[in-house]
Amino acid sequence: MNNLVSEQEVTERGVYNEVVSLLAHMDDQDKDRIALRIASIARTKLASVVRVLLEKLQQDKQNRVAIYYILEGVLQQDTGGLEIRLVKNIVSLASDQMRETQEATNEVKVAASNTLVTLASCYFDHVMYELHCHLKPPKLPEEFILVTLANLSSAYGMVTSIFCFKVIVFHLRTGDYSLYLKMLQLNRALLECVRACVERQRIHCSC
Repeated sequence: MNNLVSEQEVTERGVYNEVVSLLAHMDDQDKDRIALRIASIARTKLASVVRVLLEKLQQDKQNRVAIYYILEGVLQQDTGGLEIRLVKNIVSLASDQMRETQEATNEVKVAASNTLVTLASCYFDHVMYELHCHLKPPKLPEEFILVTLANLSSAYGMVTSIFCFKVIVFHLRTGDYSLYLKMLQLNRALLECVRACVERQRIHCSC
């Protein structure tokens, strides 16, 4: 048993060292080539690679955009077997960083948002739950919560639109049109879906 644990620790350390070494050369090598190499490692060592990338996203503020780009590529693989604890860590970190008001640049926020959209292909409920936690009427949500919802709507359709429906209707009922107008700016297709939901709700109530 001790030998098995030792072998696992050696493997983890090897993955950690290789990924860290690749990330250290992002400034003087082709980022796409590095991203492909890390994605290749993740095919057999997914959890180990994700742990390293999450650690570096917290430590390396200068290269966050590039690291998110690499993480998004890793998550485009089959991630169905990823530990739920790691899924929650990805969601929590990306959500926090895309809502930062002082340190994070718009590029980091976009990268974090895109990562959540990619992760939602396998873990939709986890991503939506996190976004739901930041949709608390009558407070207007942060911009990138809405951006992510708009992108989820484009990627996954009506499910996201129905989710937004209740929140938007609440604001309209209170006379607050700011959320509706913000969503209109971000994604007209999403509002078309919301309008369809409103119409179906109206027809249902009149029956």
